[in-house]
Amino acid sequence: MEWKRIIKIAMPYLVFMALGFSLMILFGYSSISGFLQQYYVENPSSKINMNATMTKVVTDLAFIGILLALFLSIIIIRISAKYISADKENRSKADFLASMSHEIRTPLNAIIGMSELALRETPVSTSQSESLISISQAGSNLLSIINDVLDMSKIESGNFTLALAQYSFSSLLDNVINVIRVRFYGKPIQFLVNIDSSIPNELTGDEVRIRQILFNLLTNAVKYTINGFVRFTVTGDILDDNMLVLRFEISDTGIGIKKEDMPKLFSGFTRLDAQRNRNVEGTGLGLTITKRLCAEMGGDISVSSEYGKGSSFSVVLPQRYSEGAQVAMVNNPNAKGVILYSECPLFVDSVADTLRNLGVPMVDADNPDHFLQELETGRHAFAFMPVGILNQAAALVRRLELKTTLVLTLAPEENMPFSNLPVLSMPVYATPVANLLNGFRQNRNEKQFKLGFTAPDAQVLIVDDINTNLKVAMGLLAPYRMQVDTCNSGDLSVEMVKNKRYDLVFMDHLMPGTDGIEATAQIRALGEGYFEQIPIIAMTANVLEGMREMFLAKGFSDYLAKPIEPAKLNALVSKWIPGNKRRLSHAPASGAAPQTVMEHLSSVEGLNVEKGVILCGGVEAHYRIVLAQYCRDAEKFLPKLRETLKAIAGIKEPGGRGASPLPWIQAFVIQVHALKSASASIGAEALSVDAMLLEKAGREGDLELIETHLEAFVHRFSELVARIGEILPETGGRTASGSERAKLWESPGGTGGSPRITYQ
Repeated sequence: MEWKRIIKIAMPYLVFMALGFSLMILFGYSSISGFLQQYYVENPSSKINMNATMTKVVTDLAFIGILLALFLSIIIIRISAKYISADKENRSKADFLASMSHEIRTPLNAIIGMSELALRETPVSTSQSESLISISQAGSNLLSIINDVLDMSKIESGNFTLALAQYSFSSLLDNVINVIRVRFYGKPIQFLVNIDSSIPNELTGDEVRIRQILFNLLTNAVKYTINGFVRFTVTGDILDDNMLVLRFEISDTGIGIKKEDMPKLFSGFTRLDAQRNRNVEGTGLGLTITKRLCAEMGGDISVSSEYGKGSSFSVVLPQRYSEGAQVAMVNNPNAKGVILYSECPLFVDSVADTLRNLGVPMVDADNPDHFLQELETGRHAFAFMPVGILNQAAALVRRLELKTTLVLTLAPEENMPFSNLPVLSMPVYATPVANLLNGFRQNRNEKQFKLGFTAPDAQVLIVDDINTNLKVAMGLLAPYRMQVDTCNSGDLSVEMVKNKRYDLVFMDHLMPGTDGIEATAQIRALGEGYFEQIPIIAMTANVLEGMREMFLAKGFSDYLAKPIEPAKLNALVSKWIPGNKRRLSHAPASGAAPQTVMEHLSSVEGLNVEKGVILCGGVEAHYRIVLAQYCRDAEKFLPKLRETLKAIAGIKEPGGRGASPLPWIQAFVIQVHALKSASASIGAEALSVDAMLLEKAGREGDLELIETHLEAFVHRFSELVARIGEILPETGGRTASGSERAKLWESPGGTGGSPRITYQ
């Protein structure tokens, strides 16, 4: 088979070579023949035998041609064999990358998705918010490494393409800075940002790749800087024909680079100064990818460094721009003067550069007394200061009835002590400063999810064999208030689509048994109309080049990569949910329950409401529905657990010891396993841990441990359910309360099993 491929590839070259040698011999024969004839005419007495000479010439040319042909044929065949071998290696590498990408992206979907849900709308403390941001950042860093590896493979195979589209430059910069700033927490490093506010905001280019370049360079700067600062500077030069050149400079006071290491700087998987940097994380791919991406976009990257003192990387990228708004602008800047005091000269210089660029007048106070003297004059519209002198400044403003707005400047990890004051969290740069001076305020820990519509009548099916992925998808869809069903197999999804008219189906790709592609093919084959037109979205962690086209060719309507990005999910929902089922959303999409109900639930012993809301997608309305379902399922579980206690008592009676516990203990393990996960999902953490211990005891046949702990467990379980039932209106105040609880405790029968959670 391989020889057939080799011959097939080499044959055109061999034929071309044979024609070339034939023409060479023909022209050689013709030339030599003409030369000899001319010679014979001019020298008639010559004894040269022309025919014999020409025969020898032809023989020699043919012999030389055959030798050359054999030699070149061997070379061509070997080159073809090498090509086939390289092609096989590339295909093998592509298969490996596809598998690796899928396996890593699947847990990343849970990590990034859950942190997104927790940050979206659930009120959390500052420390919890910072922890969630750190979790999300760690997941994003890992995702960035995966993307670097995949991009290198695409570039090497020639399959890399730029995704050119219009984007907001200020949004890109805000995203990069807000993600990177978390890496400075707890480090003695200043993060300084200076952005030219006059750069046009609407640009056209590959936003994702620019973000990737900046992440790589800034992440490296943080990793290799022990103390001092990292400075991020952005400028732009306007050219003709709506083109500009963006210039990014990332300089630091880090360890620097040795002269002899500079030529190796952009080589893949290379760790410079390995002994000194042995504890620094990273793959060594970042700078290689960055250089290749810059080249692909028509730009360049350069570096200067002094070993032991720091480095400076400069990136130049051409972009097309649209006339209109600029990155940042202050309305009536001369009327919004600022008095600034800070103990950090680098911070003062950074803020001064930003205000100067925005055209805002500023006075830099040398010390707190100078600051208070300037504040007392009332000449300044804004006063930027640290928390340490806030009380004195506030007292002065109240006493003199000044109209100056006090603004706190906080370190990235510093807590917000006064919710009624505007805050500038370092690093300070053009966009947040302009927003603040223009009167726009936003809490730095606030992460809002803007939703233009809800679709309470829309029917949606999510198919995935991993429960965590189902929970993440449900949580991200919860703000739309759609009627969502779930299933964990391709076969079941086909049956559900047969029996119910869905407006949208999210179908996982790789599942045991019937996978997503096969299930989609079966649905499309069911008939015309609904089955052919129902939108089916492929959900997959495989993001290699060409995957979207492959899924579209297999009958899918669209494609959604894992980890799921809320913005892309929103775009898909907006695209595929029918217009007649949408309702404009003017209110927040949180579906928040009445505060009194949630406050009462928070007082229930053993119930962590905050965590339960997070696990239910950050939507309180969804959490209440899950709680109500939990209470209804208790009516099935409590009698079964009572039967377990009776079975244990029967075994302990005389003559009962020999009875096999297997008929009931297997059912018991299933019940407490279901209670373990269900209790964890509502925030009943202690009850979930107890269920886990009972499950372990059941699997090991430890009847003594079950007997010792089960009665107390059932008591706590019934008390929790009764308390929830008394508070939650969805249960009608009746679930397992009062005398009815006693009946549940005593009544035999009922059906166990894992609760199915659905919201509408």
